[in-house]
Amino acid sequence: MVILSLVLPAATSHTAHAEPLFRTAIREYIEANMPWPPGSVRVDFLSEEPESIPQNRDVIMRVEPAGNQNFIGDIVFLVKSFKGGSLLRTESVRTRIEVQRDVVTAAKGLPARTVLREGDIRTVRRWVRRIHPHSLSSPEETSG
Repeated sequence: MVILSLVLPAATSHTAHAEPLFRTAIREYIEANMPWPPGSVRVDFLSEEPESIPQNRDVIMRVEPAGNQNFIGDIVFLVKSFKGGSLLRTESVRTRIEVQRDVVTAAKGLPARTVLREGDIRTVRRWVRRIHPHSLSSPEETSG
């Protein structure tokens, strides 16, 4: 099994308003490996900020997904801290990844067995945490 990871040197410090380095590393990992177009993803961090991730120049952080690698929904990332090639600590960080997609939906209430016409459906952009296997992303995918 191949584990993809992003290695970043830890910063010496960060300001109170700047995003913590481990979050920046996770975001960069997601953007580098996700199947979604740039700008179509938002990431929420569900875990409390780990206080034990070292933030100094001698420490290197590596980000790896734990399990689900679909880059959508609730995903746990492992942030591993190394110093001099030795593992210092591993922290689990829970995230929620939402993807903005076009979704085909009914433009109005439709009774069962309705033959669809042009005005019966519309496409809307929505943030989604999962993609239903039968969802449609364009009106051309509908068939009567």
